[in-house]
Amino acid sequence: AGENACVELQKRYGDKVIDHSHLYTGYKDLNEYQMSHKTRK
Repeated sequence: AGENACVELQKRYGDKVIDHSHLYTGYKDLNEYQMSHKTRK
């Protein structure tokens, strides 16, 4: 779903939208990546 959303946003907004999914390679999605790096208090 995230990849499709990125493609659609790029179609609409062009170069203003940059795919940074390479930053969380190995994770299901950005949310999973963020949750794995969440600081526990």
